[in-house]
Amino acid sequence: MTAIETLDLQRAAKEHLWMHFTRMGGYEMADVPIIVRGEGCYLEDSNGKRYLDALAGLFSVNLGYSFGEEIGQAALEQMRELPFYTNWSYAHPRAIELASEIASLAPGDLNLTFKRYLESPVRLSVESDYVTRIDGESLDAELMREYLAAWGDREAYAVSHVGWGMNARARWDAMAMYDRRDVNGTEQRAFAGNFLYSTGANEVAGRHTLGHFDLPFRHCTIELDGKAVVRDGKLVDQMVWNDMAEVLGAKLRPLSA
Repeated sequence: MTAIETLDLQRAAKEHLWMHFTRMGGYEMADVPIIVRGEGCYLEDSNGKRYLDALAGLFSVNLGYSFGEEIGQAALEQMRELPFYTNWSYAHPRAIELASEIASLAPGDLNLTFKRYLESPVRLSVESDYVTRIDGESLDAELMREYLAAWGDREAYAVSHVGWGMNARARWDAMAMYDRRDVNGTEQRAFAGNFLYSTGANEVAGRHTLGHFDLPFRHCTIELDGKAVVRDGKLVDQMVWNDMAEVLGAKLRPLSA
């Protein structure tokens, strides 16, 4: 037992703890709320009172509470590798992985297996060429989890193929104009700048399964050997052409005025 555990916590808090942005005099006759545990988005004080933590621990507990062992293990591994480094002009592997996962399957991306536009974020964790987790509380996430689980086949979770669209005339929003029975998603697989991530069968890798997802992502950046071919969902050549057109337009407008 530590020294602080032998003291009355209320007395110790009032005598020794200076709380941030707090009128300390307000606790001269009242108890200091002492938070002792958390679960999900709720906190509980030493008197058993529950609080909704609407500020997420002052914006630092985005996942909620009760994940101590999982987060603790991840923190231990990261502390051993690299405790911290800034992203000012530098990158590091964990920051890149986290940014990729947060960006994956945002509203407006497509699930062509269901012929459906996603309305809520869905986060996919991919390890060793397989989707290992599908996170999200929305209907979109639940549909994806249930669909893959229904096959009872690990290969349904495997990476099938990836690529990016180059057809500038194809429209990502065209599927909204038709009944599902009248489209097969070809245009949505091809629209310029999309990143197509697919799961399921891959004959080259010797994977055979009936479960399959085609998931065109928007607003991605894709690099090959360190050279961007798509940046923020636009083909690089297309971006260069647009920039040139703007420059030329700016130079030509005064002459035509």
